[in-house]
Parts: sequence; C-alpha cells; structure tokens
Amino acid sequence: SSPVLDILLAFSCSQFEQHGVQNEETSLYFHNKALQGLIKLLDNLWEGNAEEILSTIMLLVYYEIVSAPLFHHSI
Repeated sequence: SSPVLDILLAFSCSQFEQHGVQNEETSLYFHNKALQGLIKLLDNLWEGNAEEILSTIMLLVYYEIVSAPLFHHSI
C-alpha cells in the first residue's frame, strides 16, 4: 500500500484511540508502515514519485506535531 494511505490510516486510528476504541492495528503500526514505505520510495528516488515522497513527509511531520504531548509552561 501507499505510505500516504498508511499515514492517513495512522491519523484515523489515533482518533479512535483518543476515544478509547482499540483496533487490531494501532496508529503506531500504520505510522511505522508509512515510514517503511517512505524508505522504499527514497531508495527509488529517481522513479518519478516525488509527489508521493513529499506528501508522505509532510503528513508524517504533521502527524508528529499533532500527536506530540502538549507541554504547559507556567510563567
């Protein structure tokens, strides 16, 4: 499957997990699958898949930002 699809599935699973719903595959499973897919795409960088590489990287970064724990700083 496409790493773009995998990271989108990670987002979806993450939303379910936040509401206490557990699936057979976790958000971490799909996140790791997306990373593995990205590595394969990067191994074949010159095969014309630049859009998929860029999309995957952007979604992975966004996923990392939104799934990172929030830190509250007191001033």
